[in-house]
Amino acid sequence: MPIRIMLVAPEKLTRHGLEAVLTSADGLKVVTEAASLKEALPRAQATRPSVIVIELLAQDDLRTLSSLQEALPGCALLTIIAADASPQAHANLLAGGVRASLSKDIDPGRLCDAVRQLANGDPVVDPALATSLHRLAGRRSMLTPRQRQILSLAAEGRSNLAIAEELVLSVRTVERHMSSILNRLGAGNRMQAVVRAKQARWI
Repeated sequence: MPIRIMLVAPEKLTRHGLEAVLTSADGLKVVTEAASLKEALPRAQATRPSVIVIELLAQDDLRTLSSLQEALPGCALLTIIAADASPQAHANLLAGGVRASLSKDIDPGRLCDAVRQLANGDPVVDPALATSLHRLAGRRSMLTPRQRQILSLAAEGRSNLAIAEELVLSVRTVERHMSSILNRLGAGNRMQAVVRAKQARWI
């Protein structure tokens, strides 16, 4: 079954260009498109794409982006922003729940690979930004040291009981930490939380 994709970009030519790139790759299918984030929500709810590729402009309201993520927790958001955007801009998007933030000068083949990775639940980080994002994440992780420790163990496939035994905590304490982690990262489940934390280099 092909990976279902939605495109969001203000200019029709940009949307058509992205569609041409993505549909030329095996296993990718563009199911709908929108000219704005506001227009995207009802169309995404109707078509249920696996990945939404968004050309994000400086004037876009990031609160609308957050609303889109909250309404479609099972859908991965991939933003494409200006080539001269700072690493901080990418880090802010990742911290806000976007699963991947890439530069507009990305290679078309890399974009297709990124969509596949997101659909498979794998983290995506632009290699050109990896070092900068790691440095920023080290300074401003959204998770406490204990939460990072718990999520690192969860990333290994440990159950709450196994994590509790490893850290000498009660299962209830681990559950409370995990609930807080999901809330902080805007994740629907622990797998999604692990992916987002790895993207931001917090674990």
